[in-house]
This record gives sequence, structure tokens and C-alpha cells, in this order.
Amino acid sequence: MQKDELFDQDINKRSIRSKTPLGPEEMARRYPVTRWSLVMAAADGNEKALNDLCESYWFPIYGAFFDKVQNHHDAEDLSQRFFADILRRQDLRKLDRERGLFRAFLKTSIGNMFSNFVDENNALKRGGGKAILSISEGKAEEWLRQESPVTEDPGVLFDRRWIFSLLEIAKTDLRRSYAEQGKQRLFEELEDFLLTQARTIPYSEIAARLNIRAGTARVNAHRIRARYRELIRIRIHETVDKSAQVDEELGYLSGLIGIDLSERQGLE
Repeated sequence: MQKDELFDQDINKRSIRSKTPLGPEEMARRYPVTRWSLVMAAADGNEKALNDLCESYWFPIYGAFFDKVQNHHDAEDLSQRFFADILRRQDLRKLDRERGLFRAFLKTSIGNMFSNFVDENNALKRGGGKAILSISEGKAEEWLRQESPVTEDPGVLFDRRWIFSLLEIAKTDLRRSYAEQGKQRLFEELEDFLLTQARTIPYSEIAARLNIRAGTARVNAHRIRARYRELIRIRIHETVDKSAQVDEELGYLSGLIGIDLSERQGLE
């Protein structure tokens, strides 16, 4: 088998083979247990689900508290206590999936907790109890610095931070998938194509570095974008109640960041 044919194989067996995006029925067939599955599994004490949930939401939660206290250490402590309180009170078990998105619950809970904190004039105690969230203060500070200084609605800002966190998680998952298949180099060459079809580097140049044909590089760029968007879609599907809500979420979140996250992208 020639080298370019090897690179032209499917990214993995789960990759999208059709240009048609997954509809509600197909999503339900392929991922039958994912309606709020992440939230419900965390509520049942599943440690991996809880870790995934924390990974997805730590930055928007941390950012919301930082906006209020303007202090990285206090924002981290409040974030840790926020999740600890949710688990202690078993709030996740009490959620009504019919009332809307999980993010809406988090936004309301953040406001309530901070109001109670201010009313009680409760001093934060650092280092007490087990850390629930794995917070990278350096990464949080970097992401906050990259934000536009324009003031916007806190709820919209929370959503924007959440989608950027989700994009980062999906990229990490995708990088790991490529590495497991011995395709780390391919991922690194095509990483810039994940969110755009614009070519700052010609396919011919990428192909020359990989010792493959330009057409093969072009096909793989399309596949990496498609797989990336499928991973994003799966993550979103885990926190909505109905499969049909995934497209609504994708449309809303795409508008927030000015990037089309749908799977309706063909070859250039």
C-alpha cells in the first residue's frame, strides 16, 4: 500500500462517511443513551461523568465568578465550592430535564450562590476539603486575556466561554484519536483546518511535507473538520434533552463565536 493511500484511509471506524449531517433520528440511533446522559450519570455518582462535566464547565463557571470578584484565587475557591455544594445537596438529581438546558441551571445556581456568599459576608477558606475541579489557573488567565473587553450580558458570556471550552476538549479528543492511530503528524499539519476551510498554506505544501498527493491532503482536511464537528455535536448532545435541540444549540453557539460549527461543509 502506498503512503498516500494509507493517509487516505478513514480517520477511524466511527468517522462520518457521508456529507449529510446527522439528523435527530440518526443521532438517537447512534447515541441512544445520550439525552442528558452526562448530567444524569454524574448525578448517580459516576466519577468519569463527573470529571467530564467539570472539564466541560470549569472555565465558564470560573469566569463567571472571576467577573464578580476580580481575583483569580477567590474565583477558583468559589468554583470549587460551587461544585462541592451541588454534589452535597444532590442538586443534579433534582434537575427537571423538561425545564431547559443544563447551562441555564448553572447560570441560575451561580447567581444564587454568589448572592448568598455576599449576604453572609462569608470569608473564603482556601485549601479546605477535596478539590472537585481541576482548574488550570494559567490557562484561565490566558483565556480571560484573550476575551474582548466589550461588556456583554453575563449569560451570553457564560455561553461563549462554554463553547470555547468545548472546542478545546473536542480538539484534545481528536488529537488523542489521531495519536492512537499513529497519525500525530497528520493532525499537526491539518490542525489549522479544524474551524475553517481557508488555506493559509497550500495543500501542495502540506502534501510535500507528508509525502502524499495534494488531493489526499485535501480529502484529509475535509475529514478532520467533519470528525471535529461530530465530536462537538456529541458533546452538546450529552447536555440537552432532545436530539432535535442539538441543531438549535449549534446554530446559537455558531452565532456567538462567528464560526460555522455545522457539518454541512463539503470539499473546497
